[in-house]
Amino acid sequence: MDKLSRIVDSEGSIRTDFIAEYEFKTVLVFDIFRGVEADWLAHAITRLANNVMQEIESLSYDDGKIVDEKRLKVTRDSILEYVLDKNLYHTILTDGDLNFVAYFSQYRDFFLICGKSEFLQAAYPVASDTIRFQYFENVKLEAQRGPVDEDHYAKLWEKYLDSSL
Repeated sequence: MDKLSRIVDSEGSIRTDFIAEYEFKTVLVFDIFRGVEADWLAHAITRLANNVMQEIESLSYDDGKIVDEKRLKVTRDSILEYVLDKNLYHTILTDGDLNFVAYFSQYRDFFLICGKSEFLQAAYPVASDTIRFQYFENVKLEAQRGPVDEDHYAKLWEKYLDSSL
């Protein structure tokens, strides 16, 4: 089984059975990925590896095919630059041992961070009820600006609900 199919489902997002197998929790955010989130993620990755991890793997893909794969330095700027630069593709960031997975949807309308609870609390230090509130609030705000399939995002929330932090 190749690296991508092990992690990604037929819709291009993270497989729920992969999350269960690794006993991960998840944080699902309906918003663009910004500098503050990149900073939190870089800090959490560094902390996960006891300050020794200097690089992570990045994969960008479309239609189940990897279009870009490289190693990134674990810094706010390199993570943010890669994620924003590859905005036409689904993107995954992870370490070699799959201790965490950060997934960014094609077109960057949402992102999902997967890992152990301690990692997630550093990677996205926001209370669970606030994460849920903000997710649905952002979906509603986006629907006021233009056509948004609110049912799709409600189903997406339900998909990862059992593993949510």
